[in-house]
Parts: sequence; structure tokens; C-alpha cells
Amino acid sequence: MKKQELIVDKRLYHGQQWYNPGTVFPPETVEVSDEMLTAYRQGGYLATRDELKARENPQAHTAEQQRDQAQARVAELEAQLAQVAPPDLSPLYAALDPNGGVSSVEDAVAFLHKRQAQAQQASADLVRRAEQAEGQVSALTTRAEKAEQDLQVAQARLTTFETVFAPAEGTELPVNFARRGALARIGLTTWESLRGRSAAQLTAIEGVTDEDAAKMVEKVAAHFAGADGA
Repeated sequence: MKKQELIVDKRLYHGQQWYNPGTVFPPETVEVSDEMLTAYRQGGYLATRDELKARENPQAHTAEQQRDQAQARVAELEAQLAQVAPPDLSPLYAALDPNGGVSSVEDAVAFLHKRQAQAQQASADLVRRAEQAEGQVSALTTRAEKAEQDLQVAQARLTTFETVFAPAEGTELPVNFARRGALARIGLTTWESLRGRSAAQLTAIEGVTDEDAAKMVEKVAAHFAGADGA
């Protein structure tokens, strides 16, 4: 076994020569018996490098010892692992790819990566389709809301027209009466239903212009003037 290197820890006088702390002892040219070295160590004159480190920095020395022990344990485990026969992975390979495309660890890893990429692509496609469907639903919802608003506006306008232009019984308007269709849509189908209506009220009807409204007022007035005169 190789002897541990000794370092002078306390000024030492040997062989008619002084040796200062920190120097290696004994020098290669000096013969010293084992008994003498032991005596110097017991006297505190010599120490190994490990002993000096342990005394100067106990924590660092302990950490180095633990590291050395861990490295030795790793080497031991690696030696034991080298003696273990590799497991038969063929059943696993067959389960991964029944077609026989997987025959090694590298193939298995590549195969799993490929499957993972395919799954990620499928997931992305589903998300994209869901987003498209959500957009279509949103558009349909917007259209439905607008249609509902239009219906409410139309109902409100109809209610307003029916209130302002309430139908009245009487003589039917002639077939050639101007804008008769527009008037009929809101229930104004008789002379009596137009009696007393101003031009401003009539122009509120869709399809009736200011000119049409003025002529209607004149015709209605003339109709009842003639009827009253008779």
C-alpha cells in the first residue's frame, strides 16, 4: 500500500536541519524509519494532507469524504449493472407497434414521439374545428338577435300605425285610389278611415310620398264635400 504523504505541521528539527510547516517530509533524499515518523506524528509535527484539511475546514473535508463515498458507490452500482443481463423488451415493442416497426429502444422512442405529434395535431384540429363552430354559432346568434330586433321594430311600427290610423267602417276606396295597397297594409281601406287624416300623418306610411299625401287629403275632402252636399 502506498504510504500517505506527510506534511510538516509544526517546525521540525531532524538530521541537523530544520523543516518549516507546509513542506513535505521526509524529502526523497532522506531516510526516516516508520517508528520515527510515527513518533513525529504523535508529537504533532507531521500530518497528512487530509488531516490538515479536516482541521482547517471541517465542513469542506466532510463534503469531500461524502463525495468520494458517493463516487465509490456509483462505481460499485455501475459494476453490478454491467453484470445484469438486459431485459427482453420484444413484448413491449410488439405492444407498441404490432406491425413490427419497433425493434429497439431508439425505435420505440421515435415511435412514441411520432404518436405524440399525431395526437397533438389531432388535438389542434379539434380545437380549430371547435373555434370555427363557435364562430358560426356566434354569427347565427347575431343574425337571430338582429331578426328579433327587426321584428320588434316592425311590431312597434304596426302598433303605432294601428293607433294613429285606426280602421273605420264605411265606403271602400276605389280600386284606382293612389297608394291603395300601401294604405290597405295598415287597415286604411275606406273613405271614412282617411277622413280627418293630415298629409303629415299619411306621409308616415311607407310608400306614401308628400305629393301622394296631398292628393289623398284633397280627394278625401272632395268626397265628403260631395256627400255632405247631397
